[in-house]
Amino acid sequence: MADLIATPPNGQIAFADANGRLTPSAMRVLQGYAVSINGTQLESGATQIPVSNTGVSNTVGAGSPEGVITAPPGSTYVNTSGGAGSTFFVKESGEGNTGWQAK
Repeated sequence: MADLIATPPNGQIAFADANGRLTPSAMRVLQGYAVSINGTQLESGATQIPVSNTGVSNTVGAGSPEGVITAPPGSTYVNTSGGAGSTFFVKESGEGNTGWQAK
């Protein structure tokens, strides 16, 4: 059964659990949102959304981005199959597909 999201009375939707980790429902919503705003579908199956003309991007996909996703420093990645310490990544160094650090 699909999850339903309704806007709560305060008008904010929580995408993280009490420990600050993205919830599985939130990750499915973010992945769908990424596709709906014309993100680029990568060979890895991830969806990449450019943030600005600097090349920095937000990417959503399954698995670690290290050695797979090419992006400049400052880019972010959400791993839809991640767990504690392996869900959110920031590209901290390098110009290729390495330099991703889990947060």
